Amino acid sequence: MITETNKLYCGDSLTLIKELGVEPSLVIMSPPDQAETNMSFGEYTSFIHSVYNDAFDKLKDGGVLVSITTDRKHNGAIYLKHEEIINALKNKATLFNYKIWAKSLKTNLYILNFCHMLFFCKGKKPLIKNNISEFYPDVWLLERDKIKNYPSKDSFPSELVKRLVLTFTNTSDLIFDPFVGSGKTAKVAVDNDRKFIGFDSSQEFIDIANRYIEDSLND
Repeated sequence: MITETNKLYCGDSLTLIKELGVEPSLVIMSPPDQAETNMSFGEYTSFIHSVYNDAFDKLKDGGVLVSITTDRKHNGAIYLKHEEIINALKNKATLFNYKIWAKSLKTNLYILNFCHMLFFCKGKKPLIKNNISEFYPDVWLLERDKIKNYPSKDSFPSELVKRLVLTFTNTSDLIFDPFVGSGKTAKVAVDNDRKFIGFDSSQEFIDIANRYIEDSLND
């Protein structure tokens, strides 16, 4: 069982989630798009249902799962991934809020410059909901951070993660990110005296994230 906190683990997220032996207060999820995997469309939708259900089941009662995703084109039409996620959790989770993260005000016919943020609770309402004024706008206009040597352009803004962490957790609470990527969730957790566990299938990303977290610890 995985119980050691403040650590990043390399491996298949769906497999590792089943081994998680602690209950996080907050789960932040942004799974890879289908194009970033070797899955067929049917395999991918099945993966989305499985990984969201398994991660949600690990939450402590009153805990919050935040899903951050972008809808993508599939066979010439927009695949509404955020609706797939709502459908995946409809029988067990309370969808209590919905927001948009706008990466940019620039428009593009072929690229969606915003993400859907879905807020699910284990129970009727979140156990913790601090009065953070920055949480309340329905649209968050925040540019992505640039992280040295990180190959992806989709790293979350630190401010976005910070708002989630400060709103839905208290000091020493555990935050879980099953697709940790650049390590942004882990770094913000450390900066705000929270614990973290993160998974990623890429050892390259784990190494980059660990250096990123170490830089924060050494500041």
